[in-house]
Amino acid sequence: MKSHDGKDAQAPLRCAITDEELPKSKLVTLEHLRPALVERIRKDFPNVADSDHISRREADRFRTLYVEEMLHDEPFDEIMLSVAPHTIERWLHVDLAHRVAHLGLPVTLVR
Repeated sequence: MKSHDGKDAQAPLRCAITDEELPKSKLVTLEHLRPALVERIRKDFPNVADSDHISRREADRFRTLYVEEMLHDEPFDEIMLSVAPHTIERWLHVDLAHRVAHLGLPVTLVR
């Protein structure tokens, strides 16, 4: 199956962070992530472009790092996560809630 630009839609692409080849369904471009998360990723990988692909697993890892770093910078009583209506985003945020629960603060999901 060919995409509109003539490339094979099922061909694996490279993750800009790990350099591993993955199917497009397991990747996301930085331009589709929240600006604060992109800023956090660029702390470690300053040369990653907005159009570069990173694995969804790496995006999840950086979401957790971002929250952990915020908690070290300021005292908080609770973690509140906004859950987007899109099913993939919702799944990612629910997963994030489980990953940050070990930080010892109550986690509340806001819909």
